[in-house]
Order: sequence, then structure tokens, then C-alpha cells
Amino acid sequence: MDGIVIKCPNCGDNVKIDAQTRKGICEFCGTEVLQPRGRFNSDETVQNELALCYKNFQNGDFATAKKHADGVLAISIDNAPALYAEAYYDTYASVKHTDAALPRFFDQVADLALDEGEMAMLLDMFKLTRRGVENFEVQILRLVCSQMNNAQSIVGFVDDFCPFLIAKRGSIAFFTSELAELYKQLAARCTIPKTCYALLQAIDKNPASPILHDEFFLRTKTRLFYENYMLPLGGIISSMNNEELKTKFYHVYQSKLLNYQKKLN
Repeated sequence: MDGIVIKCPNCGDNVKIDAQTRKGICEFCGTEVLQPRGRFNSDETVQNELALCYKNFQNGDFATAKKHADGVLAISIDNAPALYAEAYYDTYASVKHTDAALPRFFDQVADLALDEGEMAMLLDMFKLTRRGVENFEVQILRLVCSQMNNAQSIVGFVDDFCPFLIAKRGSIAFFTSELAELYKQLAARCTIPKTCYALLQAIDKNPASPILHDEFFLRTKTRLFYENYMLPLGGIISSMNNEELKTKFYHVYQSKLLNYQKKLN
């Protein structure tokens, strides 16, 4: 770990700040100097290496992106976009492929306080690789809920990222109680209309739906879809904070629900 060099606030001499501990001791006067996480992320070398990492990641050159991510992490050990570039490379591009890299990444960033630029870059990287992180939708939305306060920015990401995944799902296994609760929280905060619309569409289009191929004669499948998808979806729609949209969406939901119940009974 390379760390950074700053001026001692007491005597003005150079102090090397360790990247791991983010502190250093002035060799001249003995003053202990602590530096915040943001100071490492704003370092010129970090910014240059991160820009090259991001550019190559966008171009799909994950090996070169990883090389520049290493340069970032030598100084700023928990820079989130650099950590993601490494984790994605280790999962999908490295000859030493490992399934542990992405779960480890989400554990690493779960408790970090990411700055606005860092979070924006990370979200763009998620969107670029959404098919590669479809099994981590819960972790991504947790990160969004904990790191972001601007409703417009939240809905901008969620309504770009989630509908694509919902439309591609091969079953309703993705729709866990935890994910449903996150959708519900996000609907209450900023409506997420495109995501809610995609969830409504999945009633008819998800492969697990008996509506898709008129399979209501499969009673177990019909009951499971009703209990595990139809009913929880109602809680999400009713949580939408835009009253006009909620009324429209809930009307559609109720119509679908009643038609489904008729065939269920």
C-alpha cells in the first residue's frame, strides 16, 4: 500500500500517511496525523488511475480496468468503483475465476460512507454489467437506500436498473420477502413507477405465472404464484407515494388480482 504524503499540521514537515490505517507520525515533531477516507479518494494519482479504470471498464476491457483499479487501491484501499472493477474481473474475466469476489465486494462496501461521485460511478458500473449482478439486486438496492437521499437520483437509477432485470427473470425466485420489502420502501420514498409497472407486467409475462400459458389447472403452481408474488405485490403498489400514480396502478393491480382469484377458486 503506497499511501500519501502530506504536510504536518504542527511543524510543516512531510508525513507519510499509511493507506491501511490512514494515519502517520511526523518524524520531526512526533505529531500523529489522521486523514479521512475522502482525502485518499481525492489524491491526484487515485483520480487519474480511477478515470482510466472507468474508461476501460466502460469499453469492456476488464483486465486493463483491473490493472488501473490496483493503482487506485494501492493508495485508497476501499475505493468502491475500484473494488467493483476488481471483483467483476475476478468473477468473469480472470482465468482464476472465483464466485466469492462479488459477495466479498458487497460486504466490503456495506458500511462505507461513499461520496457522491464515487456512488454515481459505481451505479453506472452496475448498469453496464447488470446481467452479471442480477443475483445481487438486494445488495445493490440496500446500498442505494443507505447511501442516497435525493429522490430523483434514486428513481433515476432504480427505474433504469430494475425493470430490465424483472423482465428477464425466469421465475419468481428472485422475488424474496427482502427484495419485496426494499421495493416497498423505495416506492414509499420515490414511487419508482417504471419498476412498479414492470412488476405488474410480470403477472402476465413471468414464466412462473400460470397466466402465460393458461396453466391454472396446475393448482400448486397457481397457488404459489398467488401467495408469493400477487399478494406481496399489492403491498408495493399501495406504498407508492404519488397518489395519482398509485390510484392508476392499484386499479390495474386490483383488476388483475380479481381475475386471478376467479380462476384460483
